[in-house]
Amino acid sequence: MFEQKTLFANNIAEYIKAISEIQTENSKIRYNELINCMIRLQAYDGKIKNAKNDKELEETINKYIRFYTLFSSKQINNLKSDNTKNDDKFVHENQTDTFYRGVFRNTYSLLPGVYRKPYLGHESYLLHNVIARSPNNFNNKSHLDTLVTLQHYECPTRLLDITSNPLVALYFACKDFTNGNKDPNNFGYVYVFLNPKQNLLYKDSDKSIIVSCLSKFNAYEQKELYKACINRIKKTKDIAAKFNEKNNGTIVEKLYHEIRSEVNFDKELYVIDILRNYFVQPDLTNNRIMRQSGAFIISGLSKDEKTNESKIKDMVYCKIEIHNQEEILKELDKFGINEATLFPELDRITHYYKSKLK
Repeated sequence: MFEQKTLFANNIAEYIKAISEIQTENSKIRYNELINCMIRLQAYDGKIKNAKNDKELEETINKYIRFYTLFSSKQINNLKSDNTKNDDKFVHENQTDTFYRGVFRNTYSLLPGVYRKPYLGHESYLLHNVIARSPNNFNNKSHLDTLVTLQHYECPTRLLDITSNPLVALYFACKDFTNGNKDPNNFGYVYVFLNPKQNLLYKDSDKSIIVSCLSKFNAYEQKELYKACINRIKKTKDIAAKFNEKNNGTIVEKLYHEIRSEVNFDKELYVIDILRNYFVQPDLTNNRIMRQSGAFIISGLSKDEKTNESKIKDMVYCKIEIHNQEEILKELDKFGINEATLFPELDRITHYYKSKLK
């Protein structure tokens, strides 16, 4: 979506300079960028209505969703009705949050755990079996809180870890360098994401509940629900197509049932809300999330892992290439950013202090 650029850092000073540059120049989503995206969305509207076959329709829907990331329906309508509005007012209404994700290996894909092999297609299996064997850890938890707990204990989920603290992301771009991974050809990345403040989801958001519920569906059911979404848009020739709780097939009724197991929900379901990815801020219910200033990208349904990774890549504003990881880890330690402070569990604290004696 963005014209992505790559910055470089060999030490903390260069990294902070890069972050400062990003925050100074891009603390808001620029008016012209949104206008350009809106123009593309309007073009995709027309292509959806005039798609010649199912393959073309599906490709256009996925492209639309990738450009839709920065918008709410209200924003799109406002832009369509007035693309000459006062720029200062527009900027004020579209302030953004900045999130970061650090990865040690530059070849590491931007995918949540359940979209990675060998876990692909086994989301429901993992969720149900872990909960069945440790039910006390999940009593009275919302769907999102359940996923956050599973993620905390390293169970693959549809959540992708991000942070609002750039130094935490830098640590994760370096943290495994000393564990026998000193490949000179390897470097880390810090991915930088921008998200409109009004689009950030919390656990009581309808959209976060809808997407969190997808984890209860097995692979076959997820495919059936995905097909139902595509077919609904195909039938209506409208990206704003909706479901209701009746006459939409068993799989849609099951989704309504799962949503209602958490909240009283009698609204129509927008198809696109099931297919999108979102930035979500969970409750800070454990020390690790608090220490790491944690948040997540939660993935809606996609045709396959390649399509979902494309959606996430399009959410990246820019990336910072990280070199000299071992020295950066030493610098971060001086600032109190280390395994013991970011992972407050006793075994991780013990591991940190043992490593200091080597």
